[in-house]
Amino acid sequence: MKPFFKTALFGTALLLFSTSVTRALDKDAFVASFEQYAAENGLSNLQYEKIDMDGSTIILRNAQVNYDFAGKLPLGDMVFNKVEETKDGGYAIGAWQIGRIETDLNASKLEIKNLSVNNMYLPAKDSGDSDRERAPYTTQTVEQIRIYGTDQATFTFADIDTRLLNFKANELTEGEIKIGSFEFDPSPMPVARRQHFNDLGYDKITGTITGLVNNNVKTGDITVSDFVISARDTGTLTLNMKLGGFTRATIEKINNLEENNNAALALMQQLNFTNYSLRFEDHSLTNRVLDQAGKQQGLSREGVITGATQAVTQIASNLGEAKIGKKLAPEISAFLKNPKSLQISFSLSQPMPFLAIMMGAAASPADLLDQLNADIIANK
Repeated sequence: MKPFFKTALFGTALLLFSTSVTRALDKDAFVASFEQYAAENGLSNLQYEKIDMDGSTIILRNAQVNYDFAGKLPLGDMVFNKVEETKDGGYAIGAWQIGRIETDLNASKLEIKNLSVNNMYLPAKDSGDSDRERAPYTTQTVEQIRIYGTDQATFTFADIDTRLLNFKANELTEGEIKIGSFEFDPSPMPVARRQHFNDLGYDKITGTITGLVNNNVKTGDITVSDFVISARDTGTLTLNMKLGGFTRATIEKINNLEENNNAALALMQQLNFTNYSLRFEDHSLTNRVLDQAGKQQGLSREGVITGATQAVTQIASNLGEAKIGKKLAPEISAFLKNPKSLQISFSLSQPMPFLAIMMGAAASPADLLDQLNADIIANK
């Protein structure tokens, strides 16, 4: 055999060998890494009937876990597509998919359909935080979430899309959530509650949800920006707020908190509040409520507004010299007479611990409201 052909044959064999090594997956090692990752994210005691593997696809058959808030959680077949081991010993996963999740939550039932976590990165087992430099995923999608009170769903959320916009390991996670549609159906509720919505003219309430959440892992700051719930023929709520102190260590303490007043007070000192704003833009809800109240009380809409204004004035009188106390009745009255928008806000130049807020509320609510720069604005 000529040297050229020997070299070519050797090179071809080496290429084929290296390709097979790259593609070879240790399914047991992968599952061990996933099991640790799941436990770190509240999904403990992973169980499954068997592991199937077909090329770069790994399937855990009839899997279940224990979830912090839901107990035993059956997951059915968990499918991991396009799994590839990375240089650092972790795994790149094209998509982690679960077809259906059903679980009982107290008196309700939760159903999740077609969950997919896309472009996922799974750290190697026993890797430290310094090894986790890659974003855990790029997008999460859910086809549908339903919450049942009876045999019929009361809440349905569809086309849920969560995206990581910015990620820095052990420092920052910024994400965006969009819910293409939601539906509230009061028909499964008890007759009295269902009738309340029917009297308002709502057989169902539908709408959309969007929002941006920024979590600074180092400081524990959580910032919610323009979290918007828009309900058709009802109204739009827009939430903005900033909380602090929610580090991994603090969250772990909260999860493990038992009936210990001293520990709870210590946590309240670590958690803090900087600002909060909630704006409501009316799309007919207020007038519906006023008309319903008028029918129930035998009053005109103007009579209901007068009564509501008097009640708010009485509440405001208990706030002493607080600035918001002087604005409360006039602003609410203006909104009720011409319902366009109503916004309440609290803003601080420096974070205030939750414990200080609790103590201030008990000692002097009026002073606390001024410290929080509480404000209310109608129709602007």
